[in-house]
Amino acid sequence: MRVLHVVSVLQSGGIETMLYRYLHYMKDRDITFEIMTHDENEQGMLYQRFLQLGIRIYRIPSKHTSLRKNLVAMNNIIAHGAYDVIHVHQGYLSCFPLLIARFHNVPLRITHAHSTYALTTQRPNLMIRLMKFLNVHMANDYYATGPTCGELLYGKKRWKEHGFLMYNAMSLSDFQFDEATRIQYRRHYQLQHKRVLLVISRLSKEKNIAFTIRLMKLLDDQYHLVIVGEGEQKAALTSLTMSLGLQEQITFLGQRNDVCALLDMSDILLVPSFYEGFCISAIEAQINGLQVILSDTIPQETDITHTCLRASIQSKEEWAEKIMNLPRMCRHNNDKMVFRELSIETAAVSYERRLKEMIK
Repeated sequence: MRVLHVVSVLQSGGIETMLYRYLHYMKDRDITFEIMTHDENEQGMLYQRFLQLGIRIYRIPSKHTSLRKNLVAMNNIIAHGAYDVIHVHQGYLSCFPLLIARFHNVPLRITHAHSTYALTTQRPNLMIRLMKFLNVHMANDYYATGPTCGELLYGKKRWKEHGFLMYNAMSLSDFQFDEATRIQYRRHYQLQHKRVLLVISRLSKEKNIAFTIRLMKLLDDQYHLVIVGEGEQKAALTSLTMSLGLQEQITFLGQRNDVCALLDMSDILLVPSFYEGFCISAIEAQINGLQVILSDTIPQETDITHTCLRASIQSKEEWAEKIMNLPRMCRHNNDKMVFRELSIETAAVSYERRLKEMIK
């Protein structure tokens, strides 16, 4: 079986991370995976990791650079790829590769909803309505990271009858809390006596990181914010930190491959996003036993343990109050059984079974 995954970029975001975990776990299966990314200059950390798995990656011009060149390149790859499956991770913009795949008679055409952001924040003008219509009607299988995403993109009836939950799965053992690592990392970053707030996110507008930076003005210097991730807003966020005089209270760590250790080091994970699908960092934090505060726009299904706090992104004061009122607690790992459906071992088997059932 030949499967082409279509993504916008291969940097360090949730979609790419989820995809890497599935493909890494399934690398010895009798399935050939390839990836198409809409960034000709792609060289991020995950890009290199996919190459190490032996996965072929096609880099094509983005639609913003040239829609014509984008569609021509996409058509050439799909036309000559002899694919059994095309699996697209671009929301309603998935309509473009799905339309081409249907023209070339690709048997299984999957559209995959990862976020509620573009679906609820953009006005449904004629073009967006058309793209959403084509996305649904050019696909013949419908995936989502959570029910909320699926219902928004495909409609409640279609999601209920044909939807498939493909979780943002992970190896649960990778995120178990370790006290020795906590002590080591806090000493390394000189945070032994601090309450460490953590944000793990792509540094883009919808993640609302500027809100968190401004929030730090309401907290005293016993609190320290650690921001993990890269993105187009990094320079602006760094500049905002400097202009507010918060450089001693905020640390930017960039893109990292030791996320579990950073969870161990921290006391509270903050997720202030305007919109999310099924937030990977929040799930990882819950496995690790870390306290989590979510924005009130994030789907309820993200709170697996029913212990996350929620706060309005309209009020920095509400976030500050919740942070200051959270008691210090003895850390412990949450019960793995609560997260069993999110185990990559379980989810990858489910994904493979779904592909083979649908391709018959």
